[in-house]
Amino acid sequence: MFPNQALRPIEVLLVEGSPSDANLSIKSFLNAQIANNLHQVEATESAMNYLREQQ
Repeated sequence: MFPNQALRPIEVLLVEGSPSDANLSIKSFLNAQIANNLHQVEATESAMNYLREQQ
């Protein structure tokens, strides 16, 4: 582990149209106990809009 990793959470954009698959991915992130800011969208267009807003 890098020293700064514990201080700064990983930014994750989960693009998944299936709610059950999205929940499985989210549970995996929780079980991994990695500090992250998880943002979930269902479609590519929503992902692109989210990324534009982050600039």
